Amino acid sequence: MKRQVPVPFFILAVMSAASYTATTLLSGKPAEVFGITFSSGCIIFPVFYIVSDIVSEVYGYRASRLLSWVTFGVQVFISIVFMAAVSLPPAPGWGQQEAYSTVLGAAPVILIIGLLTLMVADFINDKVFAAMKKKQGEKGFILRALVSSTLGEIADSALFTIPASFFVWGMPLSELPSLIPSIFGAALIIKLTYEFVLSPITRIIVVKLKEYENAA
Repeated sequence: MKRQVPVPFFILAVMSAASYTATTLLSGKPAEVFGITFSSGCIIFPVFYIVSDIVSEVYGYRASRLLSWVTFGVQVFISIVFMAAVSLPPAPGWGQQEAYSTVLGAAPVILIIGLLTLMVADFINDKVFAAMKKKQGEKGFILRALVSSTLGEIADSALFTIPASFFVWGMPLSELPSLIPSIFGAALIIKLTYEFVLSPITRIIVVKLKEYENAA
């Protein structure tokens, strides 16, 4: 008997892969707003955690872990394609190879860093979420989503900030001690604010998905 993948789960899987891939491309650029430096990937990366929480709540811990590895598999494939594209010799007269390499060439490095953060940070997020749901039952979704995401985001920001600052952004080692706290803090605040603001919408999505799955 064949098992069908629920359409909402498929859509969430696409969103997960898309947000993670966009993060990889955007994280190659450090941004500075009001004197605060942070990764440009912060503007989309929280979507990955939001999707993970939705899947954990509606479909369970195993489904969320599966989603994480499928997302990373997509990222590996795209990074290989990027490396192949960068290695191709440019057409005569096209002078953008260096810029092209700078943007897409950082993807494999971010991929390696991302593997570490994914294995640790998202694992923490999923484990904490599952443990809290087991204790709370169906109530308290927003609380467990924010708590688990906070711990996951702390681990993610800590594991990503130092290697990305040096290997991707090319910041001198001498400047890292003074920059790391602000970069780490800014990334964490942006990500958590993002999730907090969207939490009412996330809850509505969870309620509607549960209704859909129960009616199916």
